[in-house]
Amino acid sequence: MNGGPARKEMMEHKSIELIPQVLKKDNILTLDLTGIAPELHDDLRYFVEQATAAGVHVIDRCNLTVLFEEKQEDPMGFLTENRVVTIGLLLCYSSADVDK
Repeated sequence: MNGGPARKEMMEHKSIELIPQVLKKDNILTLDLTGIAPELHDDLRYFVEQATAAGVHVIDRCNLTVLFEEKQEDPMGFLTENRVVTIGLLLCYSSADVDK
């Protein structure tokens, strides 16, 4: 519950490059992206394009508030174009905070 756009931990590009290889090698058909806000990762578009080009069904569990962050260039348009299923997450335990 301590995540957000100010966090600096990110998977390195060299690790991201390995994932499509693993998907193909192990014949993985669905990739479920989660973790505070995958949309904020600089390599998300590259990663999604690589996965979908390999025929992998991609799911994005999206903290919807990140769609309003700076540097977000039509994230929903990109995800839709790449046939990514987006599931809106409301990451909070109180209904009052979710309603905010």
